[in-house]
Amino acid sequence: MEFSVDIIERFDLGSQIRRYRKRAGMSQKDLAFQLSISPTRLYNWESNRNEPSIDYLKDICEALNITPDDLLDTYLDNEKYTQKEHTIIASYRNKVDFQKAIDALLDVEECEL
Repeated sequence: MEFSVDIIERFDLGSQIRRYRKRAGMSQKDLAFQLSISPTRLYNWESNRNEPSIDYLKDICEALNITPDDLLDTYLDNEKYTQKEHTIIASYRNKVDFQKAIDALLDVEECEL
């Protein structure tokens, strides 16, 4: 009896952290400072030498102004967004100074979740 072994692609958390850090316009040193860790530790996360503990994921998301779904590339709702829509949402989150103007332009009222 022969068994085939499927290679499962490992999720690349480091690339996600790097991608959102760059999108936020932050250097590794900037993000490391916000997270109270060394730049070397952040470099190791981004290069997948090791991964942040679950305790750091919330802090990373807050520092980068993203959701855990964004960071982990998981979306539990059935609505699918295009890459462009994801980019627009991330850009909106990173441009805090422009959010009120964009809301007014799109006639969107602020709401509490």
